[in-house]
Amino acid sequence: REVLEFIQREVWHEFNGYWFFCNGKPTYLPGHMYVYLNYWRGDEGYLEYRDRDRKWFLFEEYMERLNNFLGMNTPKPRRCGDTTKASCVNYMRTIKRRNVNCGLQSATLSHAEEVFEKHIVAPWTELPFWLKPLYDGTSNPKEKLSFVPPAKQSRTNRHTGKKGSLLVRDRGLGSKMLFRSSAEKAFDTFKMWSYHGDEVGKTTESDIYKRYYIIRPSMVTGSKINGNVIHTSTVEEQTKAGGENFSKLCKDSMFEQQYVNPSGRTTSWLANLFLPADEGLAEFVGKYGESIKDTPTSSQVEYMRQAYPTKSNDDLLIGATEYLLRERRSLEMSKNYVGLNDEKRKYPLFYRECWVRADSDNGMPLHTIEPRISDLSLLFASQGDIVRVGRFVRVSQRDPDSDVMWVDDRNGPFEVSYLFPDEGMANKRIKSVKGWTPSGTDFGIAGADDFSAKKTEGSRMSDGGGAVFMYKTPDDDQEKDVATWEGHRFICLYKHR
Repeated sequence: REVLEFIQREVWHEFNGYWFFCNGKPTYLPGHMYVYLNYWRGDEGYLEYRDRDRKWFLFEEYMERLNNFLGMNTPKPRRCGDTTKASCVNYMRTIKRRNVNCGLQSATLSHAEEVFEKHIVAPWTELPFWLKPLYDGTSNPKEKLSFVPPAKQSRTNRHTGKKGSLLVRDRGLGSKMLFRSSAEKAFDTFKMWSYHGDEVGKTTESDIYKRYYIIRPSMVTGSKINGNVIHTSTVEEQTKAGGENFSKLCKDSMFEQQYVNPSGRTTSWLANLFLPADEGLAEFVGKYGESIKDTPTSSQVEYMRQAYPTKSNDDLLIGATEYLLRERRSLEMSKNYVGLNDEKRKYPLFYRECWVRADSDNGMPLHTIEPRISDLSLLFASQGDIVRVGRFVRVSQRDPDSDVMWVDDRNGPFEVSYLFPDEGMANKRIKSVKGWTPSGTDFGIAGADDFSAKKTEGSRMSDGGGAVFMYKTPDDDQEKDVATWEGHRFICLYKHR
C-alpha cells in the first residue's frame, strides 16, 4: 500500500507540479521539471536544480496551457542542456496520451539519431516502471519508441487443451516517438501531438522556416490546437541558411504580436524564449541553483571554491557577466572581430546577439554597425526625426472603412519618421463612387509598387513597396531655404513580402 501511495503521489506531481522551499523561499517546480530532476538522466548522471532551468520549464508549461499558442523557440547559448530538457518534455507528452505521434528532427539524420539514442532512449532505460508504458521491440530501440505491447500467442483453449494460432496484443498506450531526417516533408503525413526540432539554427539541408509551416497543420484541427512544438538551437552565422531561416521564424514569433494580430496570437503561433548566457553558466552557479551573474558573495565564493576546485582565484571573484565580457574584450583588443561575433552568437547576453553576422562577409565593421542598428530599431520615440517601426491597423477590425491608427511593432512592415502631432489631422478622406480619396493634396504624395506571389529570380519572391513624401508641415516657412524645413522629405517607407 505504501508503494502504491508513493507512485500515486509522484504521478500527481508529474501533472500538477511541486512546491518546496529553496533557501527559505517558496519555489514552484513545473511537473515536467519534477520528472527531469528526479528521474531523467543526463550526459553525466542525474541532473541538479538550476534556476535557469526552472525559468525554461515555467515558460514551457505556460505555453502548453495557452489555448492559442503552439509552442516555443529557444535560441540559446552553448551547452545549457535545452536538448535534454526538450527530450524529457517530448517523452512526457508522449506517455500522457493514447495513440499520439511525437516526432524529432535535427540538423541531419545522423544527429537526430544521436539525440534519440542519447537523450531519449538512454534516460528511458533507467526510468521507474510507472514511467515506462508497455512497449513493442527491444530494450534498446534504434528507430522509434512504440508503446504497444508485443504480440503474443492466444491462450490455450480450455476445451481442447491446444494453443490458438492467432497472435493477439494487449491494447497498451498506442503512442510512439520517432525521428526523421531534416527534410521539410518528413512528417508531412503524420498527425502530430508533440514535436522537437533540435539545432534548427544549424540546419542547412532544408529550410526550417518552410518545414515548420508544413508541420503546423498536422497539429491543428480547424482552429483547435492539438499539439506542442519546441525548437532548440544555438545559432550559426546568419548568412548560412540555418541561422537566417531560424531568425525569420523567430521574427514571426515575437510575443507582443498577439496584441496587434486579429487572431490574438503571433504570426507563427509560437513564442520566443531567450535566456542570456550569464544565466546558469557552468561553474557560476551557487549552492541553491542560483545564477551568479554579478560579483559573488563570500558564501558563494566559498561554495564555488569547493564545488569547482579547478577554478582560478581570479574567476572566483567575478560573476558570469564579467567573465563573458572579459573574453569579449580580449578578442576586441586583438581586433579579432570574426571571433568576437562568433563568441557573441555562442554566448549571447542579449537577444539581438544571437543573430550578429561575421565581419568577413563584406569587409564592413559590423561589430560596430550591428549593435547600433539593433539599438535604433528598438527605440520607439514619439517625436523628432527618429524612425519608428510598426504598422497601421484599423480601429475596428470588423469595419474595413474605419479609421487607422499607428501601432509600434519592431517586426512591422512600416518605417515612419513623422506622425501628425494632432490626431484631428489624421484620417481625413472623402468617399466617392470610386472609393476613398484624400481630402487634400497639399500635404504630400504617396506611391506604391505591389507585389506578386510568383517567383522572380530563382527561389526569391518579390516584395511589395511603398513610400510617402511630405511636401511641408504647417510650420514650414516657404520664404526660408527648403533645407531648414521639417518637411520636404520621405516620412514613411513600406516593405513587405
